[in-house]
Amino acid sequence: TNDTNDKKKGKNAGPMERDGGVPLCTRHQRPCKLLTVKRNNKGNKGRKFYVCPMPKGEQCDFFKWEEDTVEATQRALLQSSSDSGFIARQVAAAKTRFKELTVPELRVEAK
Repeated sequence: TNDTNDKKKGKNAGPMERDGGVPLCTRHQRPCKLLTVKRNNKGNKGRKFYVCPMPKGEQCDFFKWEEDTVEATQRALLQSSSDSGFIARQVAAAKTRFKELTVPELRVEAK
């Protein structure tokens, strides 16, 4: 894969992401493909990024650096020993707990 075109940078700053942290391309709503920059243009060699998964000619202009995903940010916060890392760990624990609750239990929690 090549480094990306300048026209793609900065587009689609807030796309929806699936539970696994893989963003969905804005136009097709499909899980994006994770690629790695191979060329050393602008010092980006080795950086991972997401693009539209459709075949060439059908791709939309979706682009997002891997480290800009919600999942990557959560991983970084969870590994942090700062106050923000503590808060992130608390939020992750609450999120896990809420996923396991039934609807009646969620209603009780919401009160």
